[in-house]
Amino acid sequence: MSTHHRVAGATPAWAKVPPLVPFSLVPLFAAVALRPAIDALYEVNAVKYVYMFLVFFGVLLARAGMKFSTFPLAERNDEQRALAVMGWTAAYFWYLVVLLLSYNGSLQDCFKITSPFLIFALLLLVPGRWFQVAAVVSSVLIILANAALLPTSFGWIWWGDVKTFKGFYYFKTDLAYSLCFAVLICAYAQRYRLTLSLVALIAIAAVQVVLCNSRINYLTFALVTVFIGLKGGMKPSTIVRMTALTAIAAGAFFLLFDSKKFLSFDTSNVHAFTQGRDLVWDILIKEGLSQYSPLEWLFGRGLFADTLIFAGEHSQGEAHNAHNEFLHLLTTQGLVGVGLYLTLWLFVFRQTPGTSKEPWQAGTREIAFFLLLIQSITAAISLSALKTWPVIAIMLLLRSGRADPARTLPTPGGVRTAVHGAR
Repeated sequence: MSTHHRVAGATPAWAKVPPLVPFSLVPLFAAVALRPAIDALYEVNAVKYVYMFLVFFGVLLARAGMKFSTFPLAERNDEQRALAVMGWTAAYFWYLVVLLLSYNGSLQDCFKITSPFLIFALLLLVPGRWFQVAAVVSSVLIILANAALLPTSFGWIWWGDVKTFKGFYYFKTDLAYSLCFAVLICAYAQRYRLTLSLVALIAIAAVQVVLCNSRINYLTFALVTVFIGLKGGMKPSTIVRMTALTAIAAGAFFLLFDSKKFLSFDTSNVHAFTQGRDLVWDILIKEGLSQYSPLEWLFGRGLFADTLIFAGEHSQGEAHNAHNEFLHLLTTQGLVGVGLYLTLWLFVFRQTPGTSKEPWQAGTREIAFFLLLIQSITAAISLSALKTWPVIAIMLLLRSGRADPARTLPTPGGVRTAVHGAR
């Protein structure tokens, strides 16, 4: 046997398969996996810019590494899509800057509004299942790291007369919303199989959502768990029975426990039920939009317009934004801004596979956008990247399976090729 033959025959099978996360992908993998740390350090503004630099650097390093390894490069169509998103994002960013210079606003808000779309475009250039692993790590961190704060005082805050759990987030709604997407990502990664680990993560997240007292996210979390249950093979009748039992148990809990520790569900008092949002919406419509000129309907009054209108009309001089995404966009950016923003989301939606060749993926894209829509009812989500990033993450997750590095092997001539029957 020749030396060459012995060496070739001695090569283990695992050595022929490229690693899931090659060295050049480590910085980018860390940026996605440790995203919750950015949310936890919300008081340090510089962290956001450092994070974007890490993403840029990670993409450049990963692209360079791909050219010298067996890791698959992005397809030309994906590169063109990435450039298109970057171009549209740049145009939208410039529009926001013009509003800032013409009326009011802050550069940080311009950055926060557009950054998720820019990250989406950049990560289109780095395909592969590495993103799925990174997203799962990030999601498990959100669930378990916040759960670890339950026994501490750091994770709690007084919301009026009610003590609520917020974890390492600033707002309780941010935690509840993030938990919904964390559970969805973990379920997707397991192809919606109801394993013991997944059920445990859902249960841990459910406890936190209840203690968050974020009522709209009671609905979003319920939708996510029902969706996962149906995808996991549970019968609708079983889900109905479990929902009824849960409702009965929750009702008994609220009756036996001190009801003052939870927010009111009294729909007879609209102002109390909406926590004052009805007053904000009424002022923005009557004192804002109804008095807008045609030019203001087109371009709005600047990024702080909703806050300024409310503060100017409210007797106590409090400053609140619109607490509604569409009302916020229309008041601050006008119809042109609404069109630019929605076009970006439409592009992201259309560039994400729905069912593709994997029927089990069906509905994931739609449920993610539906959760975003529900959250938009009571919050100006575009101002918070941690509200828009989870949806971007789901879209990238759906695309991550299109390029599987474990199925791409080098040929003797160095040309990339797919394993027979892999696609």
